Amino acid sequence: MGFFLLLISTLVQVSTEEIIFRGWFLPVLNVKLGVVKAIIISSIVFGLIHACTNLSFLAVFNLTLYGTFLALYAILDNSIWGVCAWHTFWNWSERTLFGLIENGASKGDGFLLNAKITGNKFLTGGEAGSNGSFFLTIILLIGIFYLTFKLNKKELLKLY
Repeated sequence: MGFFLLLISTLVQVSTEEIIFRGWFLPVLNVKLGVVKAIIISSIVFGLIHACTNLSFLAVFNLTLYGTFLALYAILDNSIWGVCAWHTFWNWSERTLFGLIENGASKGDGFLLNAKITGNKFLTGGEAGSNGSFFLTIILLIGIFYLTFKLNKKELLKLY
């Protein structure tokens, strides 16, 4: 039962973030500044609001990249439903399924796995959790380049 309650509470919390950032803030900035500046500013603010004492610079940078990825996804999808689902599953699976640290918070007790992160903090994320990992930087950059390519192809984002 706790498994599903955690999913519902994560869905409510994350959807609130997405309504604010991708449902309201991004479109308002887009009208005033254009799409590229809107993505950059909303993503930086998204990264900074997640900054806490346990997060490294790389973790905050990755959260900014994550905000960029979600902004591009929302624009491509013309909806925030997909980003709500993606963000919910990301946060919920980190702690609830895999027992990982999420954004520097305490470690969760995973239902599938109770991971213990050891090794180089630059690669594992250390106390910041997977959001502080350089591997996540690479994955997010690949996702951002892919979505940017798709948006350019549909002429929804003019970068070149």
